[in-house]
Amino acid sequence: MLLRLGLDPASLPLLWATLVAVVCAVALLRARHLAAHGRPGHAAVLVGCATVAASPVSWTHHQIWPVLAAMLLIGADGVAGAALLVTMVVSLGGGAQAGLAHLRDAVPARERPGARRRRALPRRLRRGGAGGGRRGPAARGWLWLGTTAALAVAFFAVQPLPAGADPTFKAYALPDAGDPCYFFVCRGALECAAYGTDAPVTFGVRRERTKVQVNGVVSPAVARLECHSAPGGAPRVIPLLAPHPGPRTFSFRPATIAHGRLVAYAADGRPIATYDEELAAAFDVSAARRNGGSPVGP
Repeated sequence: MLLRLGLDPASLPLLWATLVAVVCAVALLRARHLAAHGRPGHAAVLVGCATVAASPVSWTHHQIWPVLAAMLLIGADGVAGAALLVTMVVSLGGGAQAGLAHLRDAVPARERPGARRRRALPRRLRRGGAGGGRRGPAARGWLWLGTTAALAVAFFAVQPLPAGADPTFKAYALPDAGDPCYFFVCRGALECAAYGTDAPVTFGVRRERTKVQVNGVVSPAVARLECHSAPGGAPRVIPLLAPHPGPRTFSFRPATIAHGRLVAYAADGRPIATYDEELAAAFDVSAARRNGGSPVGP
């Protein structure tokens, strides 16, 4: 959402920290209120949901946790609650999930655990549960505030990202040079010298599910290397590393290079090579590809 606002990248960490502090403070205050009124389960669920919302490493598959938490509040008693609690903390493999699905299909619907509870749930709610009774002014105010905040987040969530915005981008430094996951086109001085060509930049690409690894070597004529993630986006300087004698190497990780551009500059600041079609072509193959040649393995 902050990227879609088009704010200065230098101010993003401070704004993110402020938003996280607000989310955590509101969640803790509300959880304290729930615990004081004899609802510790609701308080724990609220803290967990706030953690998922505020975590900088929360992926989409982590967001199933609030769904399970809501189910836990509905079926918190007996076997159903225990099963949901185990599901929330234990990872089940594909075989276990398939077995549970077959077991569910084999049990008649009226005999499944929780069937009678589902039939009784609307009556319990009508007796003064979550949806019963008229809301007071304070409750209506909180509902209005929550609805407005949700609509604001949804509005910014559907806006396109600014050109070149790539939160997953990372350019690797010298301490990472020993990791074959990031530096895969060549290992050692002799291998990197053999990998290089007469071109200013020779690179390979390795695709992953959510990102791309670009690794290569540069000729002595290259003094600076920049990557544009998308047309119109700000360039990112790629470090040129010398982990061993011979050609310098580089590696970076964008989310995609389908519309990217790699520009090599001489010592006087003059661009000497640009790679855009080559990046797009390399992105279309799944294995590492050598620029200007046939696909090769890492």
